[in-house]
Amino acid sequence: MLDDAHLPCERRTCTVSLTVAKKRLQTGDYALEGFESRVLVERKKHLMELGGNLLTPTGRKRFVAACDRLRSECSTPILILEGTVAHLVSTARNQLDYDPWLVIDALHRVCLERGIQVLYLPATTPHQRRSVGEEVARLLINGALTNGERTSPELPGS
Repeated sequence: MLDDAHLPCERRTCTVSLTVAKKRLQTGDYALEGFESRVLVERKKHLMELGGNLLTPTGRKRFVAACDRLRSECSTPILILEGTVAHLVSTARNQLDYDPWLVIDALHRVCLERGIQVLYLPATTPHQRRSVGEEVARLLINGALTNGERTSPELPGS
């Protein structure tokens, strides 16, 4: 991790050790214990699931309520979709009876209205899944350190 005691241009790092505990969260799929009010990460695997969540009246109502809860319980809500947009759409195209881009549009609309950041991260190989785990850990740690506020010192001459 970046060492906050030094400017980023000094390229100083520090080691962070995490212990992972598997437990059910009220909201979201991932949180850093003690900092749940700062960053929560929700994970979705495919557009078929999201289509049922976003393009049916009952599913949409539940999904919007879940997004509202995610937004109200933390300062930085994040939704991660496992895959690139191209991969998610091409995979779903043969499995859905509607255009998968409708799901993407509906997802972006709901998330943008609520200030939820959406990340598309490929996760098909073991290496990619590990990278997603590392990215989630970094998001949670940086969110705990900054709480969305600017804490870095000014760069010289800025």
